[in-house]
Amino acid sequence: KIASLPETPSQTKYPPLYSLYVSLAWHWNPNFPQNLAQAALLNWLALAAALCLSWNFFRQCGITDSACAGATAVLAVSPYLLLFGVSLFSEIFFTCLLLLVFLTWSRPGLGMAFLAGIAAAACYLTRTAALPLVVAIPVHAYVKRDWRRGAAFLLAMLPAVIGWALWTRANRIVTTEAALVYYTDYLGFFLLNVGWDDIVTIARQNFDQLLYGIGSLLLPRVTAFPVVAIMTRMLGIGSCFAVFRLARRGVAVPYAFYSLAYGAILVIWHATPTERFIIPLLPLLLAAVFMDGVEIFRALLRKNRAEAGRSEEQTS
Repeated sequence: KIASLPETPSQTKYPPLYSLYVSLAWHWNPNFPQNLAQAALLNWLALAAALCLSWNFFRQCGITDSACAGATAVLAVSPYLLLFGVSLFSEIFFTCLLLLVFLTWSRPGLGMAFLAGIAAAACYLTRTAALPLVVAIPVHAYVKRDWRRGAAFLLAMLPAVIGWALWTRANRIVTTEAALVYYTDYLGFFLLNVGWDDIVTIARQNFDQLLYGIGSLLLPRVTAFPVVAIMTRMLGIGSCFAVFRLARRGVAVPYAFYSLAYGAILVIWHATPTERFIIPLLPLLLAAVFMDGVEIFRALLRKNRAEAGRSEEQTS
């Protein structure tokens, strides 16, 4: 229930898992606001877990140990991860579960596919932003002609999706009051405020902000100088191409599929896709950028060796 709103409506907007997690702080220390310290610690533990899972994800992508250390270090000092890592937001907790989905799915066997589906169900019950997994993982299974694993994944995830949809439908307050709809219904508020004639304008503005947000995760937004803003957007475009090249190599393909579907939702949604919404994609972006960096470094090294060899031949 949302006790602060008129009519005390049920909390049908946000799924319950993250709230259940941080409620451990109340069992630990029932005195408010003193227990906010324990709640922040719980969120920080999720940040520590996200760094460990990211390290494993980077290793799985085939990145060298030194590059893995560099990418993990970038995550560890990211101002956005640090901010949301000690604040009571669900982004970091969600990112942990999302990484767990892809790490588990990458392992062979029906059992691992089912466990990936359970992780995806937990992901969805943390943030409905996990819904694109319903498409991304089965599409990857279809590409791989691995129907049984795709079915096992859906068998584990869909009960959470359907169950949450049924519960929210049964408990959602029926109203056209904008404030109540905002706090209780994502889709209802979208339909209440956005018409078909608004979609193109929203998509154009959000696409620009999505690129800006992606670039800002790698080059934090600390100044409003136009030149820096242009550089940040260019970095966002480059990062997207790096992810495309990563997927073409057959690396982190399910994550790339998820990012594509999730990005499409962010583009047409009525909220600006700031860095907060893009945080779950940051491990994939870093993996792509660092792998591109390693490839460029190796190409330059080969070129320098070849030029040195030709110089020696000419000298002799």
